[in-house]
Amino acid sequence: MILLSDGLNTQNRYSNSASQIDARQKILCDNAKAAGIHDLYGPCQYRQPARPDVGGAAILRQQPENFFLVTAASQTVAAFKSIGASPSKLRVAR
Repeated sequence: MILLSDGLNTQNRYSNSASQIDARQKILCDNAKAAGIHDLYGPCQYRQPARPDVGGAAILRQQPENFFLVTAASQTVAAFKSIGASPSKLRVAR
C-alpha cells in the first residue's frame, strides 16, 4: 500500500487537529499491518525545511526501509520507481 502524505497532518475532512489526524493515521497503518499488508510505503512531500520526525512522517518512518523523504517534487518519480522495483508482490486493487 502506498500512502502519499505531506507528512504534516494539519487538516483533513474530520479535523484540523494534528494530534487527532496523527492518531487516525496510526490506526490506519496498524489496521493495514493487521490485515496482512506488510509493505506500507510512505513517500512524503515536505515544505522546506524537511521534518521527518514529526506528525505523519514519524508514523510512516516506523517502517524505515519503506519511507522516502521527498523534499522536492523532482524526487517523487525516483521514490515511486524505487517502490515499483520492490521485490514484494505488487498488485492493483480498487
